[in-house]
Amino acid sequence: MYFLSALMPSGMILVLLAPNAPDEQIASLFQEQGFNTVHHVAIIVDDIYAAAEVWQNKGFIPLSMTPQEDGSLCQWFFRNWAGQIIELISRQWMGKETFSCENIAGLRLSELAA
Repeated sequence: MYFLSALMPSGMILVLLAPNAPDEQIASLFQEQGFNTVHHVAIIVDDIYAAAEVWQNKGFIPLSMTPQEDGSLCQWFFRNWAGQIIELISRQWMGKETFSCENIAGLRLSELAA
């Protein structure tokens, strides 16, 4: 995928992405729902396991058994019955990093399992 990250004045990081190949998940989403669709919303949390419990109580199901961690970034995706996806993010330190190669590889594996 192609990524563009923008740091907003509020401190939020907005990530835009586009498919690099026709077999990528985002390419399938665009074909099904059009280009003006939102894939998911990411939420920064202090305790990813406590936040996961809150979202599971709201009917969201984890897309992997455990979060993806690389030592500085921890991510966990959840989906509800309507196909809406939220991503919980916890960081060891607050920087402007978006993803690491280790996280991307783990997230791709969790997509295949979902």
